[in-house]
Amino acid sequence: MTAYVDPPGPNLAARRGRLIRCATVALATGAAFLFAASAGALADGAPTIAGATPVVYGQLESGNTANGSVTTDGADGYESYWALSVTNGDDVTIDWQAPLDVNGNGPVLSAYEVGTTDAAVEDADPFESDTLGTNGQDEMTFTADETGIMPVQFESNECCEESVPGPYEFTATVTHAVNLTVPTVSSLSSSGTVTVAVEDPDGAGISDPALTVDLQVQAAGQAWTTIGSAPASGGAARITYSVPSSLDGRTVKLQALAQGAAYQTQTSDSQSATVAAAPGSGSGHPKGGSGSSRHTGKACVVPSLVGKKLGSATKALAGARCRVGHVRRMRASHRARSRVIWQSHVPGSHLRAGATVGLVVGR
Repeated sequence: MTAYVDPPGPNLAARRGRLIRCATVALATGAAFLFAASAGALADGAPTIAGATPVVYGQLESGNTANGSVTTDGADGYESYWALSVTNGDDVTIDWQAPLDVNGNGPVLSAYEVGTTDAAVEDADPFESDTLGTNGQDEMTFTADETGIMPVQFESNECCEESVPGPYEFTATVTHAVNLTVPTVSSLSSSGTVTVAVEDPDGAGISDPALTVDLQVQAAGQAWTTIGSAPASGGAARITYSVPSSLDGRTVKLQALAQGAAYQTQTSDSQSATVAAAPGSGSGHPKGGSGSSRHTGKACVVPSLVGKKLGSATKALAGARCRVGHVRRMRASHRARSRVIWQSHVPGSHLRAGATVGLVVGR
């Protein structure tokens, strides 16, 4: 960990020379590698978190721990840092590789909590950590539970004792989480427009033409049918739809489905609606407008809240004519932190308008 960075001088120069000799031995015994880097080459990674190099998703990145910071926390460590930008709910995958030394050891890859600093990293536990397989390759996956910059560290220990400082390379990919909210619809006209809210888990609107939102209906005993689609723009998808005439007068389930490159496939909560037999008898929004998040019913119909951030859960309750009740915090896994892990009423419960729903949120 970053406890001390050696100043330039004979001692550091001697270590660098020793690294070159040891790295040469490791590379000579580690078979062919996709790159050839020496300890004297400039690394793409940085020696500190404060100066960490930004990661470009989908791009091959390379560096060298021998050019990182040199620490003295019991055994010399050589650390190289990158800055990974994440949004709460992101599923991140890092595919990486490095040459193994004569003992079959390689560097350790660690991702730290958003906001971890150089002063705090020595005593911090990694959010996720990974070591290489016997072929010098591996894959690390995790789900971010906060929005911000995660420090990513490649660390080698002192030459020939645990792992030899040297080159590495990796590619990071991400799929973003999506929350969808469909306005309450009791009567659905045969055609019209419905506006679906499209947000990330923090409640920020998403605008990306690569993210498509489908409006779907399902009759009893049948599969889901897409009746309209639109891209996410300005935090919403304004979907023009047309219901098959075979469903006129029938009660169906209604939901939205989001999918696209770099996004997790996500569905909204489903609701029941009756398809009007003729245009104009009900358009999925008040007074035949072009879509609204106003609730058209008089009761609080409890939405599904488990897995949502508190802010998103609060909005979902308000849109269903409910209110947030007592909120209790409980220790939870990384994946469940800051998310609802329990609600006091079963989704779909009908309560009086303005009724409260108690929540337990992970911490």
